[in-house]
Amino acid sequence: RLNLDTKISDKFNYSLKISGRHDDTNAPVTGAGTVIGWADRALPMQSPRLSNGSYSYPWIGFQSATHPLAGALEGENKTQYDKLVANLSGEYEFIPGLKLKGTFGMENNNNLISVFRPKIDLIKPTDNTVYTLSVGGTPLSASRSYTTRRDLTFLTTLNYKKTFGEYHNLEALVG
Repeated sequence: RLNLDTKISDKFNYSLKISGRHDDTNAPVTGAGTVIGWADRALPMQSPRLSNGSYSYPWIGFQSATHPLAGALEGENKTQYDKLVANLSGEYEFIPGLKLKGTFGMENNNNLISVFRPKIDLIKPTDNTVYTLSVGGTPLSASRSYTTRRDLTFLTTLNYKKTFGEYHNLEALVG
């Protein structure tokens, strides 16, 4: 973050403010909330993997093709996010009480999302039936999306402020 306030003279000053952010995230393909819900329903007496390393299908109690460990570990859901915000403002006083103020603002956002959904087999150990785990879309699919957004703002005002005598004030704003 950068904040720079400068007074050039008694009549002119300006301000520059810049802030930026970068994030790299890697989340479960199905989303963290889904994996947490699956973990909440999983039975603690059932192993998530079989002796051969395969993911096991939940065959005790709540039977469905959900698997918190596979949902958390398999696939890819990466997001890269960049944001830059900048503001430049200035003020110039032509004569006492008459000021021109200008502000320019920019916000720039870039977002890259890369998703890969693998085919995950869950094996029911009681009869070796194979079930496919759905991880938020079609198995063996990938997608990549990029979005960018830029907002620009420009604002100018002309202010006049004058006091007449002890109790009379005149204020005007154009902009």
